[in-house]
Amino acid sequence: DLKSVLNSDKVILIDTGDWRDDGEEVIAYLEAQGVTRIDHLVTTHPDADHIGGHAAVINHFETELYGVGAVYDPGIASSSGTYEEYLDAIETHDVTLYRTQAGDSIQMSGVDVQVLAPPEGYVANKDSNENSLVLHLQFGESSFLLPGDGETASEEYLVETYGDRLNSTVLAVGHHGSQSSTSEAFLNAVAPQAGVISSAYDSKYGHPHEEVLTRLEAHSVPTYW
Repeated sequence: DLKSVLNSDKVILIDTGDWRDDGEEVIAYLEAQGVTRIDHLVTTHPDADHIGGHAAVINHFETELYGVGAVYDPGIASSSGTYEEYLDAIETHDVTLYRTQAGDSIQMSGVDVQVLAPPEGYVANKDSNENSLVLHLQFGESSFLLPGDGETASEEYLVETYGDRLNSTVLAVGHHGSQSSTSEAFLNAVAPQAGVISSAYDSKYGHPHEEVLTRLEAHSVPTYW
């Protein structure tokens, strides 16, 4: 029943994949896990390879299941049709939308979710990648750093602002393993025990880049692609 669903473990979903997939695999996976409500839907940034399933997820959970609690967005717009569909779905179903930035947190029982970036005023002339929402999740003794598509400017802001507080058990490698991310200084601060790269096996962009894999190897970070 609805009461037991609302009192059960909370669910946070961070990005929804490429627009060509239209959320199908994400929805199928969530349903296979028995997820009936998305409490927190995070938009790291408005690129269509990150919000491609947002509209489908919102529409599906709002019409078929127990809805979406709130959406968190860095507040930088995109001119893409995918972005418009995402905003339309939020408006259609009257889902709460928060403009989110450094210093904010997302309330979840048992997990401490802190937003580390982007700062107020943004960096790098409001470049969408550089102003990705960066999340740090602490769960017991384990922590996860999720930097979205942050590149040089985002990483420099993070290192200067937080230093060793970036230290995390698992690093989601920034920008799909692009060579403009995962700098030496950033790796020194994060000091991850494992790295995870989200990228197609035959990425047309050459992700993950050889330089990044070499840096991870030099830091003895076992990396999963």
